[in-house]
Amino acid sequence: MYKKTTLKNGLRIVAVPKPDSPSATVMVMVGVGSRHEKPRLAGISHFIEHNVFKGTKNRPRRNQITEEIEGLGGVTNAWTSFDYTNYWAKAASSQVEKILDIVMDISLNMRFPKKDLEIERGNVIEEINMYQDNPPARLLRDFLEFVWGSQPVGRRVIGTKKTVSSITRQQMLQFVKHNYSPERMVIVAAGNVDVEKINSQVSAFYKDFVKGEAFARTTTEPFREFQKKPRIHLDSDETKQTHLCLGVKSFDRYDERRYALDLLNTILGQGMSSRLFRKIREELGLAYYVSSSNWECLDTGLWFARAGVDTDRAEKAIEAIFAEFVRLTGEKVGGKELRKAKEYVKGKTLLSVETSDALGGWFGFRELFGEEMIGPEGYNQRIETVSATEIKSVARDLLREDRLNLGIVGPFKDKGKFEKILKL
Repeated sequence: MYKKTTLKNGLRIVAVPKPDSPSATVMVMVGVGSRHEKPRLAGISHFIEHNVFKGTKNRPRRNQITEEIEGLGGVTNAWTSFDYTNYWAKAASSQVEKILDIVMDISLNMRFPKKDLEIERGNVIEEINMYQDNPPARLLRDFLEFVWGSQPVGRRVIGTKKTVSSITRQQMLQFVKHNYSPERMVIVAAGNVDVEKINSQVSAFYKDFVKGEAFARTTTEPFREFQKKPRIHLDSDETKQTHLCLGVKSFDRYDERRYALDLLNTILGQGMSSRLFRKIREELGLAYYVSSSNWECLDTGLWFARAGVDTDRAEKAIEAIFAEFVRLTGEKVGGKELRKAKEYVKGKTLLSVETSDALGGWFGFRELFGEEMIGPEGYNQRIETVSATEIKSVARDLLREDRLNLGIVGPFKDKGKFEKILKL
């Protein structure tokens, strides 16, 4: 399904042809994110991502990049995470060579005009303010930082107002020079694309792109476990609703137990027939939104539930959510429920790669992080082999008191009332 080519300079090209697709997506993935930053430069990867659209050497005019792509009937965006930055564009397949040229230009010829830099600095600070004014978003941001602690993986992707306000153009240029290196990048083209044409175009564009003498690859220290007992993060705020996150550190993206955890997470809190939705919303009427998620990083992960609940019944809601976690450690999932979960995961997997951008991301991220390059069908085959015994074993591996973390935003002053709940 995919075809990989590696250039002499180490840059990798992943083409995922889908002839029946009306669209094509191109991506430039760079293996650098917030965890590669020094504390004083927290948020620089995200700030760079915002500013690349302000102009390049070949497209120096403000808004030229977005005007060109939208003039082709396409869309473009970018995002930053803990371990990577991704730039992408999507258009009708007939426009793939043009949008590829633009996205590659973005990745290699950044300029960061000073005037636009200050404008975008204000925009990012307003983005920080937006999250701060949104209790569920604020809690999720603070919960990640709380769970992973003062380690690089726990650093806020967006940075802080203080760090974003102090980042200079020279620091950005230097960061790019040190980190945007060919062997750290993957170029993806997915959809109705011609593999040979893509390889030729990418090879020609990056032919002079080499690791220079100044390159000093930024590394990041691996996550180190520090937790020894249940922990609670309380953000006291006079909100109308109490928002909570309850979870445990889980597996990295290379752990073979991830397939069992995907099913475990589905059973717990994915979909309207999940245990959390049925119990917390339909039976007890305690929340409008409730679900669970599993996030994977290079060397750690996080399995957690989220909910917005009636403040007067917050304790009851936390107890009920926690009870559903504990229940998974004490009894095997029944055959009917396991079959439903497997079909849900397999169906959702196939639906998730219907578009060219999703298909490109599926294979591109696996290549970027050195994961096994299995397609959606191969993933579903792994899901099918997971047993109820494995699911219970994973639940017991993860759900221990020394892994438990609870985050709360609500009108509470004392977290002591919640501590008694987190007992196995």
